[in-house]
Order: sequence, then C-alpha cells, then structure tokens
Amino acid sequence: MVSGEGNGRRVVALVRVSAAVGSRDPRRVRQELSRASRQAPLYQVEEAVLQSHLFVGFPGALEALAIWRELLSGDPVEQLPPVGPGRGEGRGEDPVGPEGWVRRGEETCRQVYGSVTDELRRNIRALHPDMEAWMIRDGYGKVLGRPGLELRDRELCVAAILAALDAPVQLRSHLRGALRTGADPEGVDRCLEEVMDVLGGELAPGHEERVRSTWAHVRDRFEDHEGTTGRSHVR
Repeated sequence: MVSGEGNGRRVVALVRVSAAVGSRDPRRVRQELSRASRQAPLYQVEEAVLQSHLFVGFPGALEALAIWRELLSGDPVEQLPPVGPGRGEGRGEDPVGPEGWVRRGEETCRQVYGSVTDELRRNIRALHPDMEAWMIRDGYGKVLGRPGLELRDRELCVAAILAALDAPVQLRSHLRGALRTGADPEGVDRCLEEVMDVLGGELAPGHEERVRSTWAHVRDRFEDHEGTTGRSHVR
C-alpha cells in the first residue's frame, strides 16, 4: 500500500491485523496474523500489535500477542531483526528511553494533529491533566513515536483499529493524522476497504456508514484545505 507492490502487500497486511485486533475476534486475529507473517517483516507485525494496547487495552493486545507467539512456535522477540539504533540484540530497546519520551511525544503528536495540536492538548487537559500528560508521554512518546514502523503506517493501523471499534470521533482524528504523515486519499480508501473486508458482514447497524461518512468528511476537508502537494503516495 506504499508505492510498489511489495510495500503495498506489507501495509495491507498490517492494516488487516490491526482491524482484526480491533474486532476482538480471536479467529480473525489468528487468520490475519498468519497472513501478515508471510507478507510483512515480523518486527513490523509485532509493532502493530504492541501499539494496539492504546486502543483495545492490555487484554486485547495480550490476547493478540499470545496468538502471535503461538503462530511463530516460540518467542518472536528472539526472531526480530535489529530496528534502528539500540536494537542490535533484537529485544526492541528504545534508544530514546523514558527521559526523552515527553519531547518525542510532543513532536509526534504535532505531526499527527498539525495546527490543532495545542487545542487538542487543552481539551484533553480540561478532561483531566494526567490524561493529557499520559497521552503525550506514553501514547505518542513511548508508543507511537518509537522505532519499528513509520508514523504513516502506524496511523493507518490506528485508523483500522478505530474503524473496527466504531469510534468515529477518534477515527476522524487519526484519518487526518494518516494524511498529514504521508498517506494519500487513495491509500486510505484502500485501507478502509480492507478493514471492511476483515470485519465481514457482522457489523452493528450503521457501523459501516459511520466509518465511510467519517472518512468522506475528512477527505473532503483535507483536500480543500491542504491539497496534495508534498505528500508521498500510499497506494
């Protein structure tokens, strides 16, 4: 789904895994993890599952990780190749560490939210100041900003989870985030079609319509206000 057939298969596989995790259906999770193990680097599949705990909680993420380990018949962490600085032993160490998570979180959040970042932070802080601090340090600094996946790919995976969860408010934000971090509208179209394929026909009334209308709103506004100049293409 990034330019090039091989990259396209890779991103589709990660998006489908994320949608399956969001569905909380172990059968779907197993099916999509099995497919992804053949179509994407193992460490990227694992990153997609790890970040899902922000949206499905630890129970959902741990369930998916248990299936993943079973599919690989062993400890997948031992099988991971190095990813970025500090990952030479394949254990996934973050080269930034806790002391840098806030700074990296602020940078990553701004990449996703653009000019509305400060407004977002004020709104979350008004709900509870600890939630705003955790969002920056843990959500964007520790998890979404870490090495292993490009931010664009992470945002597409997040959008897939939120589409599966039928969470239109958050979906709208992360669809915009995917566009801001390098996805193109045609690529997002493809991602959402893949999500619907994973979910099948077992959707609550109005679920698919909410996902599609949320995306139509985001796409129209994004193209009107930001255009397509300077964005890399995800197909």
